[in-house]
Amino acid sequence: MLFDVTGKHGAIVYSSNGLLIVICDHGRWLVPPGTFLVLGRQVEYRLTMATHVKHKSINLASGFNYVRCFDNVYKMTPLMQELFVSLEKMGSSLQANTHNILLSDLLNNSQPWSGPSDLGFLERPKDQRVSLICNYVQNNLDSPRTLREWANKLNYDTRTLHRLFVSEFGMPFVKWRQQVRILAALKWLNEGRTVLDVALDLGYQ
Repeated sequence: MLFDVTGKHGAIVYSSNGLLIVICDHGRWLVPPGTFLVLGRQVEYRLTMATHVKHKSINLASGFNYVRCFDNVYKMTPLMQELFVSLEKMGSSLQANTHNILLSDLLNNSQPWSGPSDLGFLERPKDQRVSLICNYVQNNLDSPRTLREWANKLNYDTRTLHRLFVSEFGMPFVKWRQQVRILAALKWLNEGRTVLDVALDLGYQ
């Protein structure tokens, strides 16, 4: 699904009942229930979500100038949730100055979500060797193959592959694979699959 973010200062995107994956030209984010994403540019963004999930957004008016919070995912607090409900009743647009000030104050004290919100690890790698490994892992999430085993298979030095993964994604292979598995687990659990089924499909015994 394609949505337009109106207002030159962006929007707040969230859902109260399911997982959102938000994709636009300058980033990708995972937004689970209990969190919200602040987009700071006037862009088109795409959402991936289960059919039962309800997407909600609040457009930021021109008077909103809190820049530091943009393009990040934050924990939802009860007070923030109440403010969002109030803004929804106003037509999902930040108009009133009092709401503007309150939102800025709440964002100033908001805690970034510590989960895997930045989906940069899903970007297509430039190096063909890394791309080969990534394609295999994404299609075989239960594979236990280590980076050393990949190095032997491809006839490359393990340290070289390690450096390539860090260069492409800013993280080593094991961390990258963990992030891919976590994302798959969150999506499958959000679709109603059992924890046991998800764990087995990800290679956990």
